[in-house]
Amino acid sequence: MQANPKISVIVPVYNVEKFLPRCLDSLLAQTFPDFELLLIDDGSKDGSGEICDKYALKDNRIRVFHKENGGVASARQLGVDEARGEYSIHADGDDWVEPDMLQCFYNKAKETNADIIIADYYIQKNNQQFYVSQKLRSQEPIDVLKDILSNRLFGALWHKLIKHSLYKKYNVRFIPQINYCEDVLIFVQLLQKDLKVRYLQHGFYHYSKDNETSITSKFDNDTYLMWKRLIEQYRMLLPEDFEGILRITALKTKIEAVKNKIINADEYYRYYPSCFWDSFSFRLSKREKLFALLAFFKMYHIGKMILKKYD
Repeated sequence: MQANPKISVIVPVYNVEKFLPRCLDSLLAQTFPDFELLLIDDGSKDGSGEICDKYALKDNRIRVFHKENGGVASARQLGVDEARGEYSIHADGDDWVEPDMLQCFYNKAKETNADIIIADYYIQKNNQQFYVSQKLRSQEPIDVLKDILSNRLFGALWHKLIKHSLYKKYNVRFIPQINYCEDVLIFVQLLQKDLKVRYLQHGFYHYSKDNETSITSKFDNDTYLMWKRLIEQYRMLLPEDFEGILRITALKTKIEAVKNKIINADEYYRYYPSCFWDSFSFRLSKREKLFALLAFFKMYHIGKMILKKYD
């Protein structure tokens, strides 16, 4: 077991026994040896916990933590609290990575003296692979945050290497019970600081959308309530000049809630402010802009018909 590894890799684990060996094998195949692997078993009900223990017996760089189920935010936080690395990065148990990921991240961080390195990634779905560029329009932290919140950059932790001391220095923590976009809230806290952000133009991480049990694969009432709590947290943590972006985020949530028959007309009008004028300033689909217009004129039933037509 390494006392002070260069990189800590944090993997929250919950009911992913079908995919977990692929993830762990890819991490243990890294060409960069000086890392630790923290596996946080969040009360899995399948064989995921046993798989973690089995792998820990094979490699002393692995540390396993078993905890009661508390959601991915609590699992990630435990990993952050226990990590000993100079840098840290997260991975999800149903994904996998290229063997040179840690080496390239570490080299870039040292060459540029960066606090955060952002790389490209791959999306895997139905046996197809798509490359996703994350080229920065600006390296200023606040501009990077705006691009994350407006969906120009992806907000996940797993394609970003972070200087680990930043968590403690700025008291950055995961928000309890926010288990959807919990990683975005980390960047909401970090990227308002004077940090050095750099881009690594290469893809290493394979983000799988084939796990049908993943929290990101469905939109139900629990998802809707979590999005409401998330937007409330955004408003608590962000300055007023982000309000337009947050109204657009609320619009996207509203569209999903209406499409999935989660909210009625009263909730539609009561909770979300209109964002028709904001829709001109952001990159939205025709459907989203039309829905923003209908929201402005309180045309709930027509909005439902439009969503049904576009499905």
